[in-house]
Amino acid sequence: MAELIQLEKWLTDLSGAPQERRQAKENLEGILDSYPPSMTPVVFTPNIRSVISEYRRQAEPLIPQLIEMLDSDDMEDVNIALGVLGLTGPDAKAAIPKLKAMLFDKKTHDAEVAPLGLLVTLMYITPEDEPVMPLALQWLDGLPNKKRDRLVGALQENEESPVNLPNFPSRNSMLVWTYGFLSEIIIPHLLASGRTRVEVPSLLQATDKKYPPSVRSTALSILMTLQSEARAALPGLRKHLADSDPSIRYLTAIAILAIEQDAAAIPQITGALNLPPDERKEFETGAAKIVASGALRLKEVLDVNDVPPELMEGISGMLTHGNATHRRLGLIYLAEIGPEAKSVIPAIEKLRNDPDEETRRLVIKAMHAIKPQ
Repeated sequence: MAELIQLEKWLTDLSGAPQERRQAKENLEGILDSYPPSMTPVVFTPNIRSVISEYRRQAEPLIPQLIEMLDSDDMEDVNIALGVLGLTGPDAKAAIPKLKAMLFDKKTHDAEVAPLGLLVTLMYITPEDEPVMPLALQWLDGLPNKKRDRLVGALQENEESPVNLPNFPSRNSMLVWTYGFLSEIIIPHLLASGRTRVEVPSLLQATDKKYPPSVRSTALSILMTLQSEARAALPGLRKHLADSDPSIRYLTAIAILAIEQDAAAIPQITGALNLPPDERKEFETGAAKIVASGALRLKEVLDVNDVPPELMEGISGMLTHGNATHRRLGLIYLAEIGPEAKSVIPAIEKLRNDPDEETRRLVIKAMHAIKPQ
């Protein structure tokens, strides 16, 4: 497949005759649809890595052309440029100033360029040590009310986007929207781009009372879904259990439980909410489900009882990745697979002395799952 990529020709043909443009568009969108960078851990399989590597090699000299495409009046061309830049990764960092300007440009919103597309591309091309979520929260804070209302309404009408939170005040449309929007769109890209811990300090800061509810709930939702990757936020989160806003208290309680992944903490956290007896029981039942099944689990991606050899090889490759987030995710996935992952034990053992404490903890968890005592 890698040898069939002709990126320069395809981009040139977008400006050609209708038939050439149509074929070029199909080729470009076919690659972007087949190899989205968010397909962790699929993108770590050798065959797909070779395709993406070739794609990035061809894209690097074309980055100035791709940046120019962002000014096109044709939204299809703009979205193709965003997709190619995102798949190119940090080598496309020259596009960052342009994307940031577009995110807050009224003209961009009037033209219906999806701000989420801009944010997703920024996640993949921004250097790993620079957070992107402050931009997302700033965008959310400045979103015009009418635009926000349309987004909220669209989510509420979509029965496929339930808010699975125990005893959650679901009639609060802003919180419903932020949780669904982040869980289904933003979080997979944060994980796939390795942008987890680098985002935690700014997300914790955004939970402060000085920010509007939309920003606070969004930040809490991200921290909740990042689970153990957001462990550093726990001390700062606990103060919000006494917040004057009941919705913030609920989100904070769930975020803490999701991060700690400790069922024994449920009674204490529930007690801090001062719920009536009937609501307390309902909350504890739902909270137990949150602790038992988190967003980082592999079974959200594929059937853990039938993992093909090439995908197992891809997960094994995650354990040697330079980004620590991918190493930790690989261990989480292997723990989900259990005894069927015994072929990866040698690679797991090499991480026993990893400098990261959370990685070492996940090594022990994975080994217990693969070789039950």
